[in-house]
Amino acid sequence: MYKKPTIKELEQAARTAYQALAREYYTDLHPTSMAFSWTLDYYLPLFGLTLHQGAWYLEIGAGKGRIQRLRGAHAARLILLDISDLMLSQQSSQEGDAQTYRVQGSAFALPFPDCAMDGIFSFLGDSFNHVGYYAEVRRVLKQGGQFLHVIPHCEWGEELRKLVRMPPDETFFLRGGIRITVPSILKSQDAIERELRTLGFKRMSFRELRLPIDFPADSIPEHIALPSKSLNISPQELRILLVVQAEKG
Repeated sequence: MYKKPTIKELEQAARTAYQALAREYYTDLHPTSMAFSWTLDYYLPLFGLTLHQGAWYLEIGAGKGRIQRLRGAHAARLILLDISDLMLSQQSSQEGDAQTYRVQGSAFALPFPDCAMDGIFSFLGDSFNHVGYYAEVRRVLKQGGQFLHVIPHCEWGEELRKLVRMPPDETFFLRGGIRITVPSILKSQDAIERELRTLGFKRMSFRELRLPIDFPADSIPEHIALPSKSLNISPQELRILLVVQAEKG
């Protein structure tokens, strides 16, 4: 019988996996991750995110970081947090950006006081996509603070895991032909909305992302092609990411 992992088990599994993967994570050895990243970069301008001068913003599960690309980032104070110090070390230095800080830590125990952040972002947060994380986000956000959370879409993830026989809360990376398993908690829009509403978030919105229509056909990863074929739709029709935006009420 499948048993859901505890928070401590999620933390340990994520730390171990991303320490092992860090030096190759941002390479074409992992084409599905690269396709997700490409898709996020394509749609990011549509999210309506603007950072304000002198305000504090936190990116969780940051690795190299994506928050630096947002409008107004040059004048804001940015913190990149990751459970893996090696993932953080992949970040190239940002010349002239003295207000970017890097912190190793857990999404389930954010090392910041209550009401400290104007915005919290996770651009691929499936390894900590848990109500315990949502509660920490709410604690650390200021009243009215922005929350943005991106996870793999259930349509993609559930179908792929059925095809490759993975547990419901795990995914994997191939490294030298060996599977490195990583926590990956999928949730439907309805489930996330219920949990956030219970915690007191408001003004929630959701976007479902697909591969952009001009994504190179010869670069579609096997793990996107497989579930789309199984569902009898094209890879560009497959919903691969879910974007959640909310505000602390």
